[in-house]
Amino acid sequence: MTSTPSIKGASISSLVEDIAKMRDSGRISQELLEERLTEADRQLLDRSVNFASWYDIHSYRRMAELLCEVEGRREDLMRERGAAAAKRLAAAGVYQQMDTLSRLDEDRQLDGDARFEAFGRRLRLIATLSGAILNFCEFRVLVDPDKPDRYCIEVHGIDDMPEVLAYSTEGFINAMAELGAGEDIAARPTWKLERESHILRYRMSRPI
Repeated sequence: MTSTPSIKGASISSLVEDIAKMRDSGRISQELLEERLTEADRQLLDRSVNFASWYDIHSYRRMAELLCEVEGRREDLMRERGAAAAKRLAAAGVYQQMDTLSRLDEDRQLDGDARFEAFGRRLRLIATLSGAILNFCEFRVLVDPDKPDRYCIEVHGIDDMPEVLAYSTEGFINAMAELGAGEDIAARPTWKLERESHILRYRMSRPI
């Protein structure tokens, strides 16, 4: 694994493809590409991204920010892209952690403390997926200190975490919650990003 803060190819490939398509269609000029991206970034646009390889997180940041600039949106766009990424990974069956999503709905059939504890175990398993996607931060699933009937997800070591990725992660987490909700989507909790100086925190909107 590289020591450079990096993201796995499976999570940057669609971004590279979309920037390349915008370049080829003329939506992004060569001048803007040269202004916003490094030469190494631009070289990625003409290569096949290896899903199993690591790519510089700052390449991700520059491309995502360029996409947001061209599209005229930022937070919502990245949430949408994060949600789409979660659905792609679930459909592809690349990561075993995604398999537990199909059993999240089973935990809601349990009673009281048993349901809460089972839900937490599955969340912690899913959170280990972060280590397969990012090599520079740590995701921790905790009981929310302010609302003990809910969980929160804290992200530590975020010095190299781009803001665009923080919003994409919010969309990713919410899409996973939806995928695990079964038919009772209306009853699922949603997750909302909160930022502190050195921590990102995603909090549940309601108890499970």
